[in-house]
Amino acid sequence: MTHPIALVGEDVGQANRDRMRAAYPAIEFRFCPTAEAFVREAGEAEIWFSKRFPPEAIERAGRRGMLVVFTDLFDASEDMLSSLKMIAARGHEVTVIQVLDPDEIEFPFEDPHLFESMEDDRSVLTFPREVRQAYLQEMQTFLDTTRRALAESGITHELARTDEPPHQPLLRWLSGRRARPHTAVP
Repeated sequence: MTHPIALVGEDVGQANRDRMRAAYPAIEFRFCPTAEAFVREAGEAEIWFSKRFPPEAIERAGRRGMLVVFTDLFDASEDMLSSLKMIAARGHEVTVIQVLDPDEIEFPFEDPHLFESMEDDRSVLTFPREVRQAYLQEMQTFLDTTRRALAESGITHELARTDEPPHQPLLRWLSGRRARPHTAVP
């Protein structure tokens, strides 16, 4: 039995690569340290993990298929979004599962809090009671804008919370998929 092949871009950190391998032992993960390596392997892979999808990789993807991207979308670049739009325009079914922590959605903090970035060494001291309403409004605007922009490009969006079992967003997506018109995948 052959395992599905997943390409992992250079932008995915070692800790995340280790977590993916542990969570999905039935998948053969191939680390691609450069965009060129990603393009070289693109034709063989069934799953891609990266923030950047080089156009050359999209062209090598071959037959129409399905791409599911797990991301928080906080640092989604225009390149990433245009790549996803290009993939969808070529007839592939594209879904973005936006993974957020409940604290990012609900902002339950009361007392002064030091927020530390997981992406770099930035930190911000804030007084949650003073910024809660503005934060919640900005978060809702971000979610609505993201959902609308993806839908306009034929990309399905599903929100996944880290406090729910990992299979729940996938089940919601699969259930909703039956009701949505989508490109048939041969």
